Amino acid sequence: MRKVAVAASYPDDVAALFVEFLGRGGIDVVSMSAADIDTAAEVGQLPPEQVVALVVDRDHPDADALLVPDTAMRTLALIDDIEARIGKPVLTANQVTVWEGLRLAGVSPVAGRLGTLFRGGRR
Repeated sequence: MRKVAVAASYPDDVAALFVEFLGRGGIDVVSMSAADIDTAAEVGQLPPEQVVALVVDRDHPDADALLVPDTAMRTLALIDDIEARIGKPVLTANQVTVWEGLRLAGVSPVAGRLGTLFRGGRR
C-alpha cells in the first residue's frame, strides 16, 4: 500500500506530524482528517458508533488503506465492520502494534476478526 488516508483523532498539528512521518517513509497521504480531540481520556470514551463514523467519514476514494494512528481509540472490535463499510484495509495503531509484536516473537499473526492485516492481507 502506497496511498493512504489518515483518520486521526488528534488535533491538526499532531496529525500533521504523523503525515510528515509517513511521507518520509515513502507513503503518499492522499487525505488527512483530524478530529481535534486533545486527550486520550476523551478518545477512550467515544462510543463504538461514533468511532465507526469518525473513521468511515475520513476515508478517501484514492486511498489503498485507511490508517487510524490513535492507540486510545477503541478500534480493535470494530475493524472488520469498518473494512466492510469502506471496502479496503484499515490499519490501527493497536492492531499493527499487536501484529508486529507477534511477528517479532515468531508467532504467525493470523486471526479472523482483526481485519485484513490479520488475515494475511486477504479480504
